[in-house]
Amino acid sequence: MSYQKTRSFQFISFAWLIFGYAGGGWAQSAVNVSVKPDTDIGAAVNAAIISLPNKMGTIQLPAGSFIQTSPIKISGSNVHVVGSSSGTTIKYNPAKYNLLDSADLVDGWRAAGAGLSSLNAFGEDHPDPMEGSAYLSVNVGAGYARVMKSIPVTNFTAFTKIGVWYALNLTNAPGPFEFFVSDGARTAFWSLTPASIYATWKFGGLDPSKPSGSDSGIPDMTRITTIGFRKLSPQTKYYFDAVSLYTPTGPAFEFSSCTQCSLENLNIQWEPAADSDAAILADQNTRQLIVSNVHTHGGAEGISFAGPSSGNTCQGCVVEFASQNGISLRGNTSGNELLNAQANRNVVGIYVAGAASGNTISGARCVRNDGAGIFVDGNSNQITNPNIETWMTFGLVILGAHNSVSGVTASSSVGESAVQLIGGAADNTLSDINILQSGGSGLDLGGGVKPQIHNTATDIIVHNSGSSSWHGGPKASSEGRGLCLCNAKDNTITRLRIYDTAQKSTVPGAEGIIVNNGSSGNILEDVVISNARHEGITLWDASDNTFRNVRLVGNGMREGGGAGIRIDSGTKNTILENVCYWMNGGGGVKNLSQSSIVRNAKQVPGLNPEMPCQ
Repeated sequence: MSYQKTRSFQFISFAWLIFGYAGGGWAQSAVNVSVKPDTDIGAAVNAAIISLPNKMGTIQLPAGSFIQTSPIKISGSNVHVVGSSSGTTIKYNPAKYNLLDSADLVDGWRAAGAGLSSLNAFGEDHPDPMEGSAYLSVNVGAGYARVMKSIPVTNFTAFTKIGVWYALNLTNAPGPFEFFVSDGARTAFWSLTPASIYATWKFGGLDPSKPSGSDSGIPDMTRITTIGFRKLSPQTKYYFDAVSLYTPTGPAFEFSSCTQCSLENLNIQWEPAADSDAAILADQNTRQLIVSNVHTHGGAEGISFAGPSSGNTCQGCVVEFASQNGISLRGNTSGNELLNAQANRNVVGIYVAGAASGNTISGARCVRNDGAGIFVDGNSNQITNPNIETWMTFGLVILGAHNSVSGVTASSSVGESAVQLIGGAADNTLSDINILQSGGSGLDLGGGVKPQIHNTATDIIVHNSGSSSWHGGPKASSEGRGLCLCNAKDNTITRLRIYDTAQKSTVPGAEGIIVNNGSSGNILEDVVISNARHEGITLWDASDNTFRNVRLVGNGMREGGGAGIRIDSGTKNTILENVCYWMNGGGGVKNLSQSSIVRNAKQVPGLNPEMPCQ
């Protein structure tokens, strides 16, 4: 299936309404752009910008749906592009895009060594489609397999990229596989490696002129008749979505050295780029740009504030189906605000890069993004009141330092941790965190080579961590806990409530809290653990940690042997003060460490975990 190519681009007219000199300076000029449907609106808008008196003013776009061939480039100051209140939609030029297969149906596909089906529902091991209503599921048998499809004779050289979506099911990670094309006699192939997070889509923008290799020589790329995937690993399930040909255009809108400019009331449907093309790009000292009520679909990124730039605002923006990040703050950019933004079904919803600092994200809603809802690698950013819902992957991830996070509502229904500090995250402040559910751990300070240090978390509530049937709590794992401190040092956590850990999992062994892998110097105060599947708290391979004012109720009952708290023999210098417990399957406190101290621990019949110990 392919889009009908439209080659008729006709610029119709500009109607100029120019206001003269007033009040000692030039008032804003307004230009109404009039274009027919199927006309290149990009050329019309660029011409209108050039025509503005004093190079400042407002470009008013008409209502309707229009194609765009030419990127719209905006620089200067006080240039405003405004769509119609009744709706203006800009679409990537269909002449530069050819959909070879939507993967919505199995029709036409054939397999050797694998079973085929088309999936449009999701579950524990199924992602959402990235294009269309469904995707192809390939279940490989005992040997290596291939799947292929015959297509009408197609000229691949008419486009500069081959777009391929692919993902893995919950299987052991196999090696690379190959996407191939054939003219019937010769075959070219490209090596692809799936994302390491299972059921996470990855997009490949492949160069038709630079395959990884060939069989019997390079095929005639102007007469390709077969596409497919091969060298699929045994006992592995793969997912494949749309396969397309496209020619990257660049950003739909590029703001460069633009001061106090704006973009409003637009729906932008852009190319499926694996490259750096964003639907909206602001860079090169763009300052005080306002992007308001803009909805993007596709692109490598939906909206990118890149450096050096500062003080830009994205207000009420919606970004979907980007092959990298929905909204990104990249490079040396600072002082930007994302206000009530929505990022849905991108690879990462909102990304804050390492050099981005001093930015504010307020009221964001991030739903079912494939890698993480919000990923913060930068420093000294402020995140308030986000609502993050993921299915297979992480909710909020922090790698940077000195970030402030408050008012979080998060759930990671099947996948990884709802809130994760990783890779040496340091001196971050978290408060008022409400984790509704997480397939993995609720709050996880673990992972990476560097320890997570000097972070503070206050008023944390974790419900139903380890809710996935494939997450559990083996001793060497951080999976499924309410809180994991794994190679975490000198962190302080106060007013922590953890309920119903791993009660929905079929995998045994998940505690309310685990402290392991060299974690030391951490202080936890005013802690409640209720109804964990295994132990309430487990410490092993840890030292010099302190717990104060802890209440442990109903833990370990499902597995029978789980204590309220267990201090393993390899743990050193743990201090446990003021502990109340009741009805834990393996007893209240098990201290197997000779150097650890337990003070004022008591069993309180009928203990209400919400009430302080008396």
